[in-house]
Amino acid sequence: MNNPNHTSQMITETAREYEGTKKYYSRSAKVLNGLRQKVMDDLQIKANDDDNIYDEEFEHEIKERLSKLDELSRNEFYRLRTKSKNNGVLSAKDIDMLTLEAMEKSYNYQKDK
Repeated sequence: MNNPNHTSQMITETAREYEGTKKYYSRSAKVLNGLRQKVMDDLQIKANDDDNIYDEEFEHEIKERLSKLDELSRNEFYRLRTKSKNNGVLSAKDIDMLTLEAMEKSYNYQKDK
C-alpha cells in the first residue's frame, strides 16, 4: 500500500519544484516584457525622428509615382495622408509609402481588368 510519509514527501518536493519553476518563468517574463518595452520605445523614437525630417527627394518620388495614378487615387492618398500619423512603430513616411504601394497595386489591378 501507499506510504503516507513517502506521499507527503513527494507532494512537498513537487510543490518546491513548482514554486522554483514559477519564479523562473516570472523572472523570464519580466525580462521579456522589459526587452519588448525597450524595443517599442526605440521604435517610437525612430518614428518620431523620421517624422521631424523633411525629405525633398521622398516628396518628389511620391509626386512622381502619384502622377501615374488617376485623380481619384491621388485625392485619396492626400486625404489619408492628412489624417495619418506615426503609430509608434512606423513613421508617417513609412505609412505614406505603404499607402502608395497599396494604391498602385489597386490601380494597376483595376486597370488590367
